[in-house]
Amino acid sequence: MSIKVHVKDDDLDLALEQLRIKSYYLTTHHWYKKCHAYHEKPPSKKRKTADMKLLIGHRQVLDDDPLAERLDIHLEQHYLKINQKP
Repeated sequence: MSIKVHVKDDDLDLALEQLRIKSYYLTTHHWYKKCHAYHEKPPSKKRKTADMKLLIGHRQVLDDDPLAERLDIHLEQHYLKINQKP
């Protein structure tokens, strides 16, 4: 089994988060596993929204994971730097 995520704008943190969430749902019996050609179909607007909700709404699944904690800290620092630029 392989999981594919697309890295956009060299955003490795987002790609890592997508990979971890998708791997979680694939190892559990979630709907990703039931959809055989999921990655071969062109993304619909509904699927894009569903992926976004997975990233935003289901992050608490990884709360007890130290790597997810480090990633959250890294993202906070990254966005602080962006917001502080004049």
